[in-house]
Amino acid sequence: MEYVFGAESVTEMVYRLSVVEQLTEYNQKVMNELDELIKTNKAKSAELATKKEELKSLKAKLESEKKKELMLILNLLENLCHQFKNS
Repeated sequence: MEYVFGAESVTEMVYRLSVVEQLTEYNQKVMNELDELIKTNKAKSAELATKKEELKSLKAKLESEKKKELMLILNLLENLCHQFKNS
């Protein structure tokens, strides 16, 4: 307010008041945009955390299936070895 009341004429005071209003509006607009970016960032962070958990679960499932398949192949090979020995 010191800036506004430091004017030497009414015209200059009105001009300065207008400048202060414009700056205040601009600052409010920037603050609103930043708030929206923060909200978006939080939402994306939460989504990323969910995706990471899904990926972890899928990776564990894949490892389990991979082990089952390897055990099946190992059993088949052992059976073939026993058959070969018995032949």
